[in-house]
Formats: sequence, C-alpha cells, structure tokens
Amino acid sequence: MYTLISFDIKYKTNQVKIENILRHFGLKKIQNNTYIGKLNNLEINYIKNNISSTINNNDTLIIFPICDRCYSKKESFGGEIKFREDLYRVF
Repeated sequence: MYTLISFDIKYKTNQVKIENILRHFGLKKIQNNTYIGKLNNLEINYIKNNISSTINNNDTLIIFPICDRCYSKKESFGGEIKFREDLYRVF
C-alpha cells in the first residue's frame, strides 16, 4: 500500500533522523517535509516505533495510508516531481 508521511519537526537534528528512517524504507521526498512510497504494515509499525522515540510534543508527524486504487487517481499540477532513482531499500 502507498503511504504518505508528512511532518513538521522543530529541531533540525530530529528532522534529519526522521528523514533517514523514511529514506531507509525507500520513501521518496515529494515536498520539503513530505514523503511517499510503498510500505507494508510491518514497515509502517517499525517506522512508528522508531519515530515516536525521536519526536517531542512540539513536533507533528502524520501517516496517510493510500490504497492503490486511490493512488492511481492522483493528479498533479505545475512542475513534474523528479525522484532520485539512486535510493534503495536496505534490509
């Protein structure tokens, strides 16, 4: 299932930690603090557990699960989003 994760993190060091976790699972950056990619439930739970120890009360992180059918209906306007193809999942 596709997963969209958006966050607002106060401290840069925490933001970097969260971005590293998201990239580790192959999520791709689509905006400054928004990532998307395909994750299974185990991977989502792993991310939740690791991120919950990183963020504090001033931070916000939202996880949106998106089914394949809904994702196929997405529309974008303006410039094309270009993903870095050199990102790989490492297990």
